[in-house]
Amino acid sequence: MKSLTIILTCLFIFLLCLNSYAGDVESPTAQEVLKKVADNYALINDMKANQTLTATLDGKPFGDTDYCIYYFMKPNKEKTETYSGADRLTKTDDTIIMNGSAMYFVNPGTKMVKTVDLLSEANITSGQFSQMDICYNLPNFLKAHTISRNDAETDFNKGLIAVDAIPNSPNSLYNKLQVQIDYNKGLIIKSSLYKDNNLIQVIETTESQQMPNGAWVPKVMVKKPVLSSGQFITTMTYENISINTGLKDLDFDPNR
Repeated sequence: MKSLTIILTCLFIFLLCLNSYAGDVESPTAQEVLKKVADNYALINDMKANQTLTATLDGKPFGDTDYCIYYFMKPNKEKTETYSGADRLTKTDDTIIMNGSAMYFVNPGTKMVKTVDLLSEANITSGQFSQMDICYNLPNFLKAHTISRNDAETDFNKGLIAVDAIPNSPNSLYNKLQVQIDYNKGLIIKSSLYKDNNLIQVIETTESQQMPNGAWVPKVMVKKPVLSSGQFITTMTYENISINTGLKDLDFDPNR
C-alpha cells in the first residue's frame, strides 16, 4: 500500500498541475498568471485516467510498478484503485479515497474502511489545507499568500513564468512555494516546495495533453524529493484521460 506521504503528494501534485495567449508574455502580473491556471481548471469538472506509478533510486528501478485507475472531481475529491497488472482487471491494494481533508482506505475484498485525518497527520489547520488550492479557490490562495513574479526563473521566450508564493501565516508544510507556469496553456509545469528556506521537493510536468474542450492536463509528472543522500524519483503517467464524464459524489463514497 502506498505511503501516506505519496498520497498527500499526489493530492498536492494534482491540485497544483491541472486557454491561448497572444502577445507579449512579459506584461502579466503574478495574479494574472495564476488566474490562467484557474481558468484552465474551470474547464475541468472531473477526470478519469489510467495511472501508472514507477520509481527509481539513483537511476535504477526501485520497487514495483503500480497500475491504477485515478478519479478526480472538483474541487477536492479523488479516488485511486490499484490493480495487479496493466490490464487493470484485479484489484490488489486498498482503494484510496480522498474527500477534502479526509482520507479513506477501503479493502477491496472485505470492504472494511480505515479513516485518516490529513489535518492531524500533517499538523495543519483546515484553513491551511484549503489555502493550497490555486485552481478552484484562487481568491483564498491569494488572500493566504504574498505572491510575486520571479523573473530570474522566468523564460519569457517560451512563455514560462515563475511565481513565488509566501504563506502569510507559518505552517508545518512549507514556507515558500514556487511555481513555473506555461502561460499559453495555463498549466503548472514545475513546482518547488521550500521548508525552513530549504528546497525539499520538485514536481515537474514533462508531458501534457489538450482535451477536446481546450483544457490542458498533465500526462507525465515527475516528483523529486531532496534527500540527504541519493536521488529518489517517482514518475506518474496518465493515459486514456477523459474529463467531464459526469462523476458524482456517490462515486467517492467509501461505504458504497
